[in-house]
Amino acid sequence: MIGFAIFSASLFILFRAVFARIRKLKPKYIVIDGSNVMYWRDGVPSVNSVREIVDQLTRLQFVPCIVFDANAGYLLSGHYQNNRALAKALGVPEKQVTVVHRGTQADPMILDFARTLDAKIVSNDRFRDWIAAYPEVLRQGHLIKGGDSADGLWLARDQLCNKQK
Repeated sequence: MIGFAIFSASLFILFRAVFARIRKLKPKYIVIDGSNVMYWRDGVPSVNSVREIVDQLTRLQFVPCIVFDANAGYLLSGHYQNNRALAKALGVPEKQVTVVHRGTQADPMILDFARTLDAKIVSNDRFRDWIAAYPEVLRQGHLIKGGDSADGLWLARDQLCNKQK
């Protein structure tokens, strides 16, 4: 009887350790509204603004998923840029960048990605037109604000650390 209790306790501890390790391996995704963030420095579109935020989030061990409007490349460089081109400019794998098709709004894709990945969104957009379909945008800490300061671009880090739910 005592042997069975010891065995059961050991098995419980082992499973608990394995599941804790699996939880740590699960990536922490975050969705970046690239077309919003590219304007954060001086109101001028720049891929460097997005890259700086991507770097900050990567250092915080987030996996950024960046979504751009179809015209982002034109605004950044005067010509169309696809997922591959913007991913290269940002220094991230292509699978982490999405440029929506012309005539398609990026907002619902940003909101869908965030919902699917159980992720927060980095944007100063409040997504007011989408509240009925995506009420989570009203949840405290779901949208992470940022901006420019004398020290560079900043993120509301207190919101990054808070649990989503």
